[in-house]
Amino acid sequence: MLVKTRPPTGANVEKEQVLKDIEAYYKIIQKYEYSNEDEIKRIAFLHKQKQKKLDEKTHLLEEKDSVSRKTSHLEADLHSIETKLSKSNKAISSVSTEKELNTLNTQIADASNEKDKIEIEILDLYEGDSQLDKSLSETETFISGINETISEIELEIDNTTIENNTKIEKLQEQIKGLFLELQPEEQRLFEIAQEKHGLKGAISHLKANSCSSCRINLSLDLIQRIKKRDLILCPSCSKLLLHDS
Repeated sequence: MLVKTRPPTGANVEKEQVLKDIEAYYKIIQKYEYSNEDEIKRIAFLHKQKQKKLDEKTHLLEEKDSVSRKTSHLEADLHSIETKLSKSNKAISSVSTEKELNTLNTQIADASNEKDKIEIEILDLYEGDSQLDKSLSETETFISGINETISEIELEIDNTTIENNTKIEKLQEQIKGLFLELQPEEQRLFEIAQEKHGLKGAISHLKANSCSSCRINLSLDLIQRIKKRDLILCPSCSKLLLHDS
């Protein structure tokens, strides 16, 4: 973002302070740009929770389908047994021997026992189906709630982004004004450091004979240049090295 410079005015702002101000504004901008990170992560988490519930819903529907098929088969068996019982009960009135009567009574007893067993199984399936319906309702309510929450967060993110973009534009204008205090090469060096380090900061300081950030020992030539207010990129970490008075 190289801009034209203007000639220095009377009490020209020291470039070290200008650079610090620019860095501070960049940090604010980057905080605005990342201000929705937590909410975006929250949405991703909610989507995972939603998918789990969708998988659970699919499983519940499969169980309901299985229960429905089992119930239909048992109801068909029950109908068949009831038909046999009806025929056997009618046949009792027309038997001619005790042996035939005993045979029919045995058939009726066996069929009645089977009928009772099937009826109990059907009732258990009805109860299970009712529990599945309850679980499905709870799952659908949970999914609906997650969808509403996601929509609310997304709307909040949109509103925050619009608001932050306005603030960022103002800060960029302030940065552009501060860049006017620097020479093109000074701008270029700052942007190299800023692009590499971002929120960690583009500026370091001369501390004794070392870079205060990476602790590398600097050559005497570099130290002298920094003390003369030359802008130097650290040969190790590529931060701008400043000499505080």
